[in-house]
Amino acid sequence: MLKKILTLSLLIVTGLAQAQTLPEPVTAYINELDRVEKSISPVSMEPLFTAADDAGTALMKIVSDAVVVMDSFSDAEYKALQTKLRGIQLNRGEEVYAQIDGRVLLPIAEAHGRPEDIAFFKLYRELWGEKLFPIYLKPLAQPTPCVRFGEGIIPELYENWLGYARKYPKAYTELVQQTIRDLEETEVEGVCACDDLNSVLSDQRTFLKRYPDAPRASLIKARMQQLKTDPYKRPLRCH
Repeated sequence: MLKKILTLSLLIVTGLAQAQTLPEPVTAYINELDRVEKSISPVSMEPLFTAADDAGTALMKIVSDAVVVMDSFSDAEYKALQTKLRGIQLNRGEEVYAQIDGRVLLPIAEAHGRPEDIAFFKLYRELWGEKLFPIYLKPLAQPTPCVRFGEGIIPELYENWLGYARKYPKAYTELVQQTIRDLEETEVEGVCACDDLNSVLSDQRTFLKRYPDAPRASLIKARMQQLKTDPYKRPLRCH
């Protein structure tokens, strides 16, 4: 009997030893989420957002032959991890990602955050949509998505993010400015359209009419001219 008990104890200890250790950024996110949700007065959620980004990066780190850290967890560990990491959408299999989930973090911001946190996560959720994919892009069967030019989505997003930057110039600065640059760059490039040439030109005209002093307005005008004179010099469509 004693031998069986010792054997069972050894198996339990061995199993615990073999359990996948959480990367430090993942533990940091779990702790920060707990801190925010226990707050009784509004707190900044920027540290939580940064921690979520760091945790996602840690889980997506390649360890060998396209295998990422997240793949090293057993099914039971992975399921437990999904429960702990509320606010980060995990997926492994054919599609592997760890994406910050505004659908979860917005209600937390509304309950515990400051006005700038609530406004930020509203924008973030709008940008990434219900499917956690930028709403100005359309996923395709191929790896490269197409851009939804001509639907007025990009100019509207640009206005919203620019407005946030002006109202809260010190909040979420890095991501806000990067998003603004990305939206501008999409108009500058004018490639991989879901629709035809006119959809791209229409979107660019709308953008320039609303933001004639945008930092890259001259480059957008140059791309428009190129599209009119030599539309196939660069790939108008990628599918």
